[in-house]
Amino acid sequence: MREKRMGKRWLFIALVAVLTAALAGCGGGKTAENAAPAAATKPAETAATETKPAAETKTAETAATETKPADAPVVATRSMPMPETGTGVAVEGPAGWEISAIAGDWYSLDSADALTIYENGGFNLYWGADDHYYDGYLVYTEAAGATPWEDGPRYALYLENNEPFPGVWLSVEPDDPELMALCQGGGAVRLQRMGVAASNGAVRVAWASDVSLPPFDRFNAVSSGDGVAVAFFAENGPVKNFRVVSLFLKDMSPEGVPTFLYETLYTQETLTPERPLVVDFVFYGDIPNNGILYTDENGVDRLFAVEMSGRDGSIYLLEV
Repeated sequence: MREKRMGKRWLFIALVAVLTAALAGCGGGKTAENAAPAAATKPAETAATETKPAAETKTAETAATETKPADAPVVATRSMPMPETGTGVAVEGPAGWEISAIAGDWYSLDSADALTIYENGGFNLYWGADDHYYDGYLVYTEAAGATPWEDGPRYALYLENNEPFPGVWLSVEPDDPELMALCQGGGAVRLQRMGVAASNGAVRVAWASDVSLPPFDRFNAVSSGDGVAVAFFAENGPVKNFRVVSLFLKDMSPEGVPTFLYETLYTQETLTPERPLVVDFVFYGDIPNNGILYTDENGVDRLFAVEMSGRDGSIYLLEV
């Protein structure tokens, strides 16, 4: 009996020991759970230190330094030699080359290129070859250029980053202030001032729908399809041997000056101020195909293309 009771006692002691160990294990798990929030707190603190307000401030400062400077005024001095890097200030030429004399809107014969020159010497150029706009300022120079044909008086074009527009410059036509050459490398594009050629002093041209017409004569130059009516007026007395012609491009010089052949379509002995002539034309593409021809007071035949502006749709005369 004693041995049997002792066995039960040892069994009871063993059970107590197991329960004690189990309770100790639960306590350890509770300690691990208590440690977890501290571990979670540490990543939160780390994330807070990784916020980068300084980097954002730096980006804002950088953007501020990249703001484009305001247009600088013209300095009426000459640039000798041409600087490799611009100063952001336009440089004006001597008498006959003043920026004010060339300020305005210019366009090429085929309306593919357009140039605006501002009074302060800034410019905006649309270059048709790459369908791109360029902004910058003009710098007058007579210094030798990179190639022999760059020598002589001209305006170099500097871009907004103060770097020169490589191999591009403007040359004023000495005999005609309404013409200018936009040169690049060994070639050139002839530019005409916008809005000055609706009249050449002897003949004025206008869209017939835009003017009030007195009694007039009419000629249809359209072989097929519908045309648009153009009115011609003699401005300062009768114009002799007035002819309507069809133009054909023969050649284009390296300076961008075209040579045309023509075919006479209509002849009027005299165009008078009292009676205009209305002609129905069709305009094809960028190269002029319509023209007029007349004999001036000195007995010289004058040939003009009748052109339509690609920028504003106006009509004008361009001597060819």
